[in-house]
Amino acid sequence: MATMFDDASPSETQGTYAESMECTAVAKLCSDVLEVLHAAFSAEPTPSDTMIRVLADGLRVHDTNLIVEWFRVRRAAFAAASSG
Repeated sequence: MATMFDDASPSETQGTYAESMECTAVAKLCSDVLEVLHAAFSAEPTPSDTMIRVLADGLRVHDTNLIVEWFRVRRAAFAAASSG
């Protein structure tokens, strides 16, 4: 049975593995960030400016507008699901 690595040189295989590990690390980080945001949303669907700054600092997000937008979209989805 052939694999994608059969015709790959060792450097190509290593690059593919490194890229795969990097993608795995990014996916885990994204998962952790979403977990924190979901917990924050559960505690306070309309966060204060202070809460947004704390989340941004803790998650190392430089653009707090991303967090504000996430909460806005999440509230809209929650309202749509609640209304039927």
